[in-house]
Amino acid sequence: MVIVAENPFTIPAAAERVFPHWWVRRFNVTSNSPEDGEFYAELVPYNQATGNICHAEVRVIRLPLWELVAAVPEALGAMHGVFGAMGAIVAFDDARKAPVVGEEAGGEQP
Repeated sequence: MVIVAENPFTIPAAAERVFPHWWVRRFNVTSNSPEDGEFYAELVPYNQATGNICHAEVRVIRLPLWELVAAVPEALGAMHGVFGAMGAIVAFDDARKAPVVGEEAGGEQP
């Protein structure tokens, strides 16, 4: 997933490489209750034009989930989107786990 960086990350070297975007390397949301939860993301510099990713520099974002959702309207919209898609995600997962026609019992599943 690409996010445009306000300040592009640059690695000085023999040949300078500019990273004008962020790549979302890791993204995790946990919530054990409506009062408790955490948003965690790792962003690394990325250049969409060249496909280069710099894993040497990592920006870590760790926030209380529900505080984030209350403060950032886009985060609230994203949560609504994920919750709204959950039925389709479960159906997709079920379909991937369904036995293939003609597959013997106990056979390998996708």
